[in-house]
Amino acid sequence: MFSIPPQLFRTVLLFSLGSALLLSNALTWYIGQSHQVASLRDAYFERIFWLSFSMSDKATELVDTSNWAGLEIHFSVLKSQSDVVYLFLRGMDDEILYAYDDDVVEEYDPEIIIWDVPKAAVLENRGIVGDPKEYQSGKYELREQVLLKDSRVHGEMRGRVGERVFEAKRELQHWGEPVGILHIGFSKKPLQENVAESQRSLLIIELLLILFGLLLSGWVARRVAKPLERITEEQRRIQDLRLDGEFELKSPIVEVDSLSRSLGAMRTSLRAFQIYMPAELVRELILRGEDAALGGQERELSILFADIAEFTSISEELRPEELMLQLSEYLGLLAEIIRTHSGTVDKYLGDGVMAFWGAPVLSEHHASDACQAALECRNRIQELNEAWQAQGKKPFWSRI
Repeated sequence: MFSIPPQLFRTVLLFSLGSALLLSNALTWYIGQSHQVASLRDAYFERIFWLSFSMSDKATELVDTSNWAGLEIHFSVLKSQSDVVYLFLRGMDDEILYAYDDDVVEEYDPEIIIWDVPKAAVLENRGIVGDPKEYQSGKYELREQVLLKDSRVHGEMRGRVGERVFEAKRELQHWGEPVGILHIGFSKKPLQENVAESQRSLLIIELLLILFGLLLSGWVARRVAKPLERITEEQRRIQDLRLDGEFELKSPIVEVDSLSRSLGAMRTSLRAFQIYMPAELVRELILRGEDAALGGQERELSILFADIAEFTSISEELRPEELMLQLSEYLGLLAEIIRTHSGTVDKYLGDGVMAFWGAPVLSEHHASDACQAALECRNRIQELNEAWQAQGKKPFWSRI
């Protein structure tokens, strides 16, 4: 069966979390950037609208009275605005009444832009604001124009030929009658710079979020994968019947915590089972993977019986606590020797023990193992009795 190493699982988990995070952040950045660009664009367009509106209101009166000196003073206010690329005012007969660029006035031909409306992209088209008799401002259009020549304001280069600009085209009305059309060109550069700055800020924020997200993903991956690594290692130890020590693992993940408790219970059960059978024998049974089934097999075995001589009279002489402690030490010694020699403890018979060799795992030298276990039991019991007698305790003489 295919299994995934914990390190690979952690890598896959980290990659999955990181990919999801990158995708969500990229989507968030795109949406945020789109909204920010739209917001900046709307704000710039709104500025252009009201700036052209404020210029047209007073200019209508000055055009009606042919006050050209006053018109120049009025429009000179915008010259200090670095984003203003050009400004000219034409009459309804297309005569140039005023322009920042003297060449436009002299030629009486606005070669700076394309006048034909179908050739200019209209970005906004607003109606009259308020009462035209009160505000003296008519229809408004925001268009995208292409400069046909370099544009200068007070000798300062404001736009290059071929550059795209925003143009506010506003009709001047005097008591509801059109008297001229005002054209004000605005550079795209301030909007582009604001957008670029906003994108840089958003990108920095997103990169920081991605970095934080990756760190968080790594922490989550370790929190998930590290316990699984420990559980996997504990499973290997249990499979090899290395049941020494304790296994305790607490995890906020319910499934992992439940699995760790199950392994702890399995370890305790197998440790109790190991008292009766040698670890090597249990390990071999596990590796063979044979299921328990009804029935049996005929096999030649070597069987050992051991009990304590005159145990009834001994038990009458000793207090129950003393008897229990000595008997536990005695039977524990026998079980240890039997397991050491690859035997299996079948049952405890009061003061005695029954063990066998040659099953369930077939052994060609089961008789030899049983005899060696019996001899060692005799010698070790002799040593134990001598130690007990030295402590003033009653000896247990074993019959094997």
